[in-house]
Amino acid sequence: MAWKSERCKSRKKNKSLYGRSQSIHFYDDIDTQSCEKWDEEWEMKQDIQSQWDQIHQAIRQNNVGQLNDLLPPINLYNSKEKYWSNNFYRWKYISGEDILLKAINLQHSDCIDVILNKIYYEDLPPNIVNYIHPRNGQSPLAIACERNDMNLVRKLVERGHASAALCKAFFIAFEGGNEALMNYLAARCDVRQEDHLGRTALDCVINAGYMDTAKTLICHGEIGRNRDGFSALMLVAHHNLSLLVDLLFERLPLQEAVDELVLLACHYTITGDVQNRQKAFDFFVQGVNKEESREPTILHKAAECRQECQTLDQLLAIRDDDNAMRTHALLASERILLRLGDVDLLLKFIYRQCNVYRRNHLFYRSLQLRIHAHQIAVSTQIDYDVLFNWHRSHFHELITDLSGTCNETGIVPIYSIEIVTAWLLDEGMYHNIWRIFEFLATIVNMFKTVKMNNYERRSLLANARRIVQNKTMKYSFLIYYIRVYANNSSVHELPIFNVSTLSVIHLLILCGANVNEIDTDWSFTRPLHMIARCSNIDIAKPIIQLLHAQGAHADCIDSRGNLPEDLALEPTVKEFLHSQTAFRYDPSVPAASIFLGVFFLATICHIYQLIRYKTFYLIPIVICGIAEVVGYATRLASRQNPYNISLYSAQYAFLVLAPIFLAASVYIILAKWIAIVFVICDIISFIIQIIGAIILLNRNNSNNLNIGKNILLAGLVIQVVTFIFFIICAIHFDIVATKSGKNDGKWKWLMRTLYIACALILIRSIFRVIEFSEDNTGYLQTNEWPIYIFDALLIFISTILFNIIHPGRCLKINEDTSTNISVNSNKNQINSIPNVSTK
Repeated sequence: MAWKSERCKSRKKNKSLYGRSQSIHFYDDIDTQSCEKWDEEWEMKQDIQSQWDQIHQAIRQNNVGQLNDLLPPINLYNSKEKYWSNNFYRWKYISGEDILLKAINLQHSDCIDVILNKIYYEDLPPNIVNYIHPRNGQSPLAIACERNDMNLVRKLVERGHASAALCKAFFIAFEGGNEALMNYLAARCDVRQEDHLGRTALDCVINAGYMDTAKTLICHGEIGRNRDGFSALMLVAHHNLSLLVDLLFERLPLQEAVDELVLLACHYTITGDVQNRQKAFDFFVQGVNKEESREPTILHKAAECRQECQTLDQLLAIRDDDNAMRTHALLASERILLRLGDVDLLLKFIYRQCNVYRRNHLFYRSLQLRIHAHQIAVSTQIDYDVLFNWHRSHFHELITDLSGTCNETGIVPIYSIEIVTAWLLDEGMYHNIWRIFEFLATIVNMFKTVKMNNYERRSLLANARRIVQNKTMKYSFLIYYIRVYANNSSVHELPIFNVSTLSVIHLLILCGANVNEIDTDWSFTRPLHMIARCSNIDIAKPIIQLLHAQGAHADCIDSRGNLPEDLALEPTVKEFLHSQTAFRYDPSVPAASIFLGVFFLATICHIYQLIRYKTFYLIPIVICGIAEVVGYATRLASRQNPYNISLYSAQYAFLVLAPIFLAASVYIILAKWIAIVFVICDIISFIIQIIGAIILLNRNNSNNLNIGKNILLAGLVIQVVTFIFFIICAIHFDIVATKSGKNDGKWKWLMRTLYIACALILIRSIFRVIEFSEDNTGYLQTNEWPIYIFDALLIFISTILFNIIHPGRCLKINEDTSTNISVNSNKNQINSIPNVSTK
């Protein structure tokens, strides 16, 4: 602080010695004013600290006269205040040792008297006497009780107006066993306070046998219920303290006292207290006799539809029936506690009865009783926090009751499920995501274990969808479930049953969970990113397969640009994720590039030859070449982005369907009348293969895979059969033409080219049939070289053969005349050889 003062003085000196501009003088004036103000505050704080140091020194030295003169300290900030109450006092001394607490610790009784007199005459703030040390929790009254100093306790309470309830001085006196001190405090403390064990003052003194103190507590305060729900009358009646029972009967209205005894009987009956069974029955009898008229109460059907006993004869009739007595106790407790407004205690009674039903495997009754408790809580507008805590603490039991009810009755309790769904959609319960997952797992178990009709199935799914599709949830259900459950185990464990995590994930997807949803709280991850972190391939594999089957994008990236396989820690998981790309092998770039080039050159040649020889009937072979070029171009693009299903689908469709156009050209070359028949068959095969390819490449549904594969396989089989028949016709045609002597050299070479092309196309088609007959793990599906040998190479040879031996050079075209062939099968003669028309 000295250095700052020196700096301010130096700044003043510099201002007088040096001349500056007007703007500089302005800022110097501001700095000078702030320094002067700081100096004044610092000097004032020094004076304040000096005052309080003198006060504390007087207490340490037990100098009563000096302490009396120093108190109250002068308030330098506000002279109008009678005593010191500024923020500096609170900051410096309230957070440390208080003057009264210091005097008590030093046991300077004269200084204590001076301080208490100042408090009594309002020269010091009254909160000094209730000050609690922030470190050890000590207070003046607590220290006095610990020392059993009755005189000091009286001074603090009577002169200083100390609050006994604030420091729980009564419990300190009780632990010290000072009955006189307890009696003194009992008449002044708040008897509803509890100690650190949750015991009330009356609990403590009755259990310890301090009857006089108990009587004082009863006479000088309204005693509430303890943590077990016992009122003062229930507590003394439970301990058979007849004198205190009579005292309470005198102080309480008669009906209220009888109701308290009936509640004690309900407690004995519901908890199954055999030792107090007779006492409970006697209390029930008093309740029947004392209350002359009341409306009969009917409990929910979970309690077997019994009514509360109205007469002594009815009570005697069920005396030996434990279940009936419990039902009577529930009815009586509900009637009394609803009248008193103590719903919290009523819920505790119902919870205990539910436990009885569960022990006897009566899950349906337990479930209905819990639903009844919920209806009571809602209808009485119970405090929201109490209701929320009750639901949260009993949710496990509720799930157990739901499952047990399904197993017990074989039916789905739709009404109960709707109520549970409403609980979960509540603003407080909805964010407890573990409860939601337990409920969804229970629904999965119902689907697997209960034979339900369509209405029950639709109702279950509708309730599950209400939860999953709720927009107020800040989490992604699917990602969060995979992270919390599926990454660690394949089993979702619940109290009385287990379900697979895979089935819960399937339910989430069925209810509308997006398999490509982005979770902004987790680096923009998606479900595939999350399951990729799983260290167990047996757990991860079926979930990855399910996500892929439902349309999950394998090429998705997170905020750091990572693919799912980049996040895999386990090599087997990483390898499996990589195998789930569109290609089940690493496509060869050189091979695709080579065939792209050669097909491009062959197609250019065909376009030139088509224009030169005007063989426009060979347009299909040009289309075949173009399709092959586009197919291998998109294959190269798909190789660079193996997770792009669109590119993979495009190259797949072009390469599989291109040879159909080559086959059509072969049909047309032979003869027009033959071409019409086989081109129609080729078109049918083409349409079937197109439909199969579209279905097969639609991976949003796993069922489409087998359907699409079978349709595509059927189209290929039709193509093979058609081609076999065509080859037979071509051979027959060639034989007839040769025998007639009209098969010249050019026609002969063209026929040989047709035979080679037909053989190559047939081999290629048979190869594709075998390929599609395999599953995804077959050799032809997981290796690339057969595609280039048995498809690309064969189609290229066929294409290039027609470049070398082009039909336009081999056939003489005569547009004006044409002859017909009539084959006499009996004479085996040819009337004429047809000319090929360009039309």
